[in-house]
Formats: sequence, structure tokens, C-alpha cells
Amino acid sequence: MNFPAKKILPRYIVIFFLFTVAGVAIIARAAYLIFGDKEYWMAVSARFKKENQEVPATRGNILAAGGEVLATSLPEYKIFMDFMTWEKDPKRKARAQFVRDSLLEDKMDSICNGMHAIFPDIDPAKLRAHLLKGRKKKSHHWPIYHKRITYLQYKQVKALPLFKMSANSGGFHCDEIKLRKNPYGELARRTVGLFTYKGEDEVLTGLELAFDSVLRGKPGSAHRQKVLSRYLTIVDQPAEDGLDIQTTIDVNFQDICEKALNDKLVEINANQGLCILMEVQTGDVKAITSMRRVGDGVYKEMDVDAVKNLLEPGSVFKPVSFLVAMNDGYIDMDDWVDTGCGIRPMYGRNMKDHNHRSGGYGVLTVPQILQKSSNIGVSVLIDKYYHNQPEKFVDGVYSTGIAEDLHLPIPGYAKPRITKRKFRPFQRLISTTASPTTARCSSPAS
Repeated sequence: MNFPAKKILPRYIVIFFLFTVAGVAIIARAAYLIFGDKEYWMAVSARFKKENQEVPATRGNILAAGGEVLATSLPEYKIFMDFMTWEKDPKRKARAQFVRDSLLEDKMDSICNGMHAIFPDIDPAKLRAHLLKGRKKKSHHWPIYHKRITYLQYKQVKALPLFKMSANSGGFHCDEIKLRKNPYGELARRTVGLFTYKGEDEVLTGLELAFDSVLRGKPGSAHRQKVLSRYLTIVDQPAEDGLDIQTTIDVNFQDICEKALNDKLVEINANQGLCILMEVQTGDVKAITSMRRVGDGVYKEMDVDAVKNLLEPGSVFKPVSFLVAMNDGYIDMDDWVDTGCGIRPMYGRNMKDHNHRSGGYGVLTVPQILQKSSNIGVSVLIDKYYHNQPEKFVDGVYSTGIAEDLHLPIPGYAKPRITKRKFRPFQRLISTTASPTTARCSSPAS
């Protein structure tokens, strides 16, 4: 059988030619769209796509030693109503709008009464007039309630007729706002931290500021794509939520310390005071508070004065002084001092123990000096061995580490400051072994 080439080949040539022309046309059209009509189609794409929208991360929690939540991020909502359909086709738009208006009219009483049951301050009649006003203005974003609502309230509202439908069908939608909450109220409030307003972005103080980079997390990214006349959020990079941090604060001890400090300040009518409770075995701070007078008999924690203010160390410096003298081999537990009646002249002034009006402690050993917190006992022993070498005492204090920066995780804390300077030799005004009778003592009866 002979192949009819003369009949078949022309057909293949024609088909090949048509495909070639079509291919060239497609390539030419694509090239024109890419190079010649690029700006137009980029503008069209921009109308249907919104880039670089930030996806916020959820801030981490601050926990107490027992796991109780001292600070957390909770959502609040502002609720709105979209009265108008988004359909573009005139016939479909008219039909969809009729359905939406009919649903609103049919469910209006149930909505208004339901909102009044959830929020007693809402007047059903006024809410009805308010919603009809929004419909008359053809609003797509009409506020239903002027206040922010909690998550539980939002779930109740979402269960109401019409509102439980999807946003596309019923029109009910909301804006979510993440707020920082302190479940224990003002408990350790300044230590935990404050914000400039009811939000999460402007941290001012406390652990919130010190660990902001850890708590904040990393925001993600998304874009808005228009699909069938609706914008959908498409997440490109998910957000990384912040990490939780656990403190050493014990909420029970913190509550006790704050109440005890407040009661004592009221009792003695003081201007301010502070309290720090530490665990002896670990050094963990279990409670920390500082209060100032803000009104007649009213005290509040206004700042972290417990770590911010530089004050003379007072009696807490006595063990440090003895530690230096013991390290240098000058004193031991068997040494003693006769504190007399509680008043002793030293360098032109009277050194007093706190019980000098009761007759003083008399003879005290080193452990008893610390136990009684005797000013005379510590001063006599330290002056006895370091009078002619004060620089050695100061160097010894530094060697204990008490002057080192503790790097406290509370912004604004004050670094220890112990001055080093050259001391001039001076003459004692009275010997440290002078008899206590050289000072005038008050009798217990006086």
C-alpha cells in the first residue's frame, strides 16, 4: 500500500504553520505583558494584593515562683457591624442585600435584648436606633458597643442571632486588641513592670523592660489577597510568641510584706519605707516592695526604691566589717567589748546603742555584738585594728564583693558605691579603751 504523501504532507505543513504562528503570538503577547504593559498589570495586582502586613506575636507571661501568673496578655475586642454586601454584580448584590436587611430586621429585637442581658448599661431601644442609623449610612464598619469587651463577653455576643453567622453572611466582625493584664492587681506591680498605656508596645519599668526582648517574641508577616471580592489574610511567616519567665517572688510572702509594710508606715506616720524578703539558703528574693506616702494615710508603690535608692547600709554592714577583720586574723568569736551603758565617746561624738536609754548591754562577745546589733561593739573592734590602716579595711570590704555590680534584672537599680580615697592620719580624740563612765549615760529610770 502506497502512502498518499502528496495529500497528507500539505495538511501537516498547514497544521505546523498554524501552531508555529500561535506559539509566536503567545510568546509575543507574553513579552508585551512583561515588558510593554508591565506597569499597568502591576497596578492591577496591587489592587488585589496588600503586602507586608505584620502578624503580632503574643507576649510571654511573667510567673511567680509557684507558677502563678503575675503578668499575661489577654485579648479584648471591639465589635462592629457590616450592613452592606460586597457583591459587585448588580443582580446578585440586590438579592444579597435584601437577604441581609431581612435578617437584620427579623433578628433586631433578639439582638438588642441579648446585648442588654450581657451589658446591662445598654438600652435596647437606643441600640436599635443606633443600628438603624448605621444601616442608613450604609456603613461597612459600624461600632455596635462603645467599650472593649473581654473574650468571655465576646463569646456570649457571638452566640446571638445574626452575630453567630459568618462575617460574609451576617456582617458581624471585630477588632482584637492584646492587652497586658496583672491578675494579682497591684501586687509587686513596680517590680513586674508598667506600660505607658493599656497596650504592649511601650514598656517603662521592671522585669517587663529588663526581659522585653525575651517576652516580646518575633512578629510574623502576611499579605492580603483579594479573592471573589473579599480580602483574605495569607500568612507568609508565622509569628514566634514570646517566652515565659519565672521569678523567685512568692505571691503569699509578697502580699504579707506589702500589708505589713503599709501597716507599719501608717502606724509610725512615715513618708516611705521598703521591705525585701530573701531566702537564706539560696539568696532568692521572695518579696520586694517599697512604698511612699501619696495622701493622708495612703501609701502606694510608686517606684522601685528598694533597689534604686543609694542609702547607707546601716546594721547590715556590721557582719561585713567583722568578716574583713576575721579574714585579716584580728578578731575571732571569743573576743569581747564592754559596751557599758550604751553610750561611748568616739572622736568628739557619742556612739550610742539603740538601748542606751535602758542602760546598755554591758560586756558582749562578737556573736552577741551581731545578735544585739551593737554599734559600740563593732566600732570599738574595727577602730582598734584599723585606726592606723583604714585603706586596708576598705580594701578588705571590696574583697568581700559587696561593692560589685550585682546586675539586678530591674532597670534603674543603683550600683553599690563605696568610696576609695587616701586617708590622712589623724589623732584619736579619745582612746578606744576609755572607760564607759567618760560618757554621760541615762539611767533606766530617767
